[in-house]
Amino acid sequence: MQASRTRETNTAQLFLSFSERYNSPEMAAAMRRLVKWRLEYKDNFAKVWEERRQMGDADAVELNAARRLVSRYYYDVARLHEVGLISSKFARALLSNNGLHVFYDICEPLNDARHHDRERRHAERLMRLLKHYGANRIHGP
Repeated sequence: MQASRTRETNTAQLFLSFSERYNSPEMAAAMRRLVKWRLEYKDNFAKVWEERRQMGDADAVELNAARRLVSRYYYDVARLHEVGLISSKFARALLSNNGLHVFYDICEPLNDARHHDRERRHAERLMRLLKHYGANRIHGP
């Protein structure tokens, strides 16, 4: 009985922690910045970003921080699921937000541009969980 309550409390605390991360002003600003960049540079957004980032362009450096913030949220969900610390049901609850599409439609192409030979197992794990969420697309800024 006590172990069950402790587990429930820990689960609730973890959910609230992730909810605070997702609902933070920093995350909202990062999402808006990523969407704005994507809409401005259309299909070339990842290539333009990587070229400008390599030149030290201030906007590209700021976008990199936004990319990292959003990507880390979703990769952390994947990592917790991968090692069995959260169930698929719990992971889907953490992923049930429109930011997931910003992650896939913007962050992942940026991640590919930044790290050409990166491992994709976390993104693939999220994709398997994504099929339970829906097919919404990016919303405007």
